[in-house]
Amino acid sequence: METAEFFRQYTEAYDRVMSSLSMYRSLIALHREALIGKIRILESGCGPGTLAIELLRQGACVYALDQNQYALDRLSTKAKGNEGRLFTYCQDAHVLPFEDEFIDGVSSMLVLPFMDEPLKYLREHARVLRKGGVFVVSGPDEKSRDDVAGVLREWKDDHAAQGLLDDLAMDWETFEKCTRQSVNAVVQNWFGLEQLSGILEADLGLHVVKRAPNPLYKSGYVIVAEKH
Repeated sequence: METAEFFRQYTEAYDRVMSSLSMYRSLIALHREALIGKIRILESGCGPGTLAIELLRQGACVYALDQNQYALDRLSTKAKGNEGRLFTYCQDAHVLPFEDEFIDGVSSMLVLPFMDEPLKYLREHARVLRKGGVFVVSGPDEKSRDDVAGVLREWKDDHAAQGLLDDLAMDWETFEKCTRQSVNAVVQNWFGLEQLSGILEADLGLHVVKRAPNPLYKSGYVIVAEKH
């Protein structure tokens, strides 16, 4: 399958499958709540924008960045009526198109494992964050990597419990195949909670104010840090 077609199919299936997943909604709530009151929010690796829509509803201006134009187009369609507060950028997240301390809050949800240069990525996002700003980062860890089948089974069981599995059957087939392919071929970094907390504080000079397990996985991390 060509890369463009892979991204198109995966984006559509991902949006429908994940947006109705209870554990994903719980993860979105953790990011959203940490960013309440922030006006300029960068959503790095926004995908089709389930979180971005929630942030717009909170009254924020959302700067949504992703390398997948299909995802950004899908977000723009869902966010009609918010054109003055939604700004999309199709580009690499290692070098951001913002001045120093331009952003009030950063959300990096499930993105860090895919970065070629994770420390460069983190430093660049800390650069654009203003003093007093909040950085929320989440992802899976090695335990999730070692049990992809178990994680996918829990997600499918969640949809079954909601009575959604029949309606999502075709999406699930595409989503599961593409997810396995993505994990095997693309994911490079499996940080743990302690390791990443240390990087945020020692390497970036941020102050970790909250740490929690990632509700989307059997393990993983959600870390909230502030820039002083």
